[in-house]
Amino acid sequence: MKYDYSLTEKQDEIRQLNGISQAVFKSRIRKKWSKQRAVSRPLAKPKRMDRQLKQTLMRHGITMRMYHQRLQNDWSFQDAMTVEPKRNSTIFSKLTHNQIQIMIENDLTYEDYQSRRNNDWTHEEAIFTPRNVVRFDLYEHELYPLTLEDIYTIFEHHSTIDTYRMNRALGYTHDEALIKPKRKNT
Repeated sequence: MKYDYSLTEKQDEIRQLNGISQAVFKSRIRKKWSKQRAVSRPLAKPKRMDRQLKQTLMRHGITMRMYHQRLQNDWSFQDAMTVEPKRNSTIFSKLTHNQIQIMIENDLTYEDYQSRRNNDWTHEEAIFTPRNVVRFDLYEHELYPLTLEDIYTIFEHHSTIDTYRMNRALGYTHDEALIKPKRKNT
């Protein structure tokens, strides 16, 4: 059976931007995918995103999921990455420009940030920890190192590691800082 592997310039550009190789594209066509779907459907584990594309998307408050949905809905490449979402406040509104820059340098997406926050990472840990760094590596702090038992104690008292270290810096003893709960914002 003969297959039609021809692409328009736009489709080929979308294929390349989504990190889809010729081999993957041809495999999808043989599986009877439409050309549009074959070029716009991201790989299960996307390849490392181009830093400039990531920066552009984050600057405009667009997640990777939204970007890919727009491409699948026949948006132009330029519009998909630059037209800001219609809602009044974007998902990035709680992040400063510098924090977004740090996330880009650490190869993080907003989805990474959200996942970390959902797993009880502090705001700072979620932003400043580079991708593929084990969270426990953070606990080897020069002035205030922690053991795993200390970490459990902190979490049992509804606090955070940042709160512990701040309290230590404010003069609390190790034991006092471990059990002092995180101050609630009112």
